[in-house]
Amino acid sequence: MRDSCTVTLTIDWSLLRDQKLRLLKACSRQPGLDGLVELIDSIQDQASAQGCAVQWLTDSEESHAND
Repeated sequence: MRDSCTVTLTIDWSLLRDQKLRLLKACSRQPGLDGLVELIDSIQDQASAQGCAVQWLTDSEESHAND
């Protein structure tokens, strides 16, 4: 069962972007980390919808993360 909640965070979007890239690279060796990437995606999506200046990975960065 999913619970819905509101969490207020102060996020360094640049740092989160870099950490997400490192996490994506680690996912090729540790597939169980995929859920953390999905969590970050959800946080970014919700923050963007609220007008936050989210910093996204480029498609090229995401595709090279698994190299």
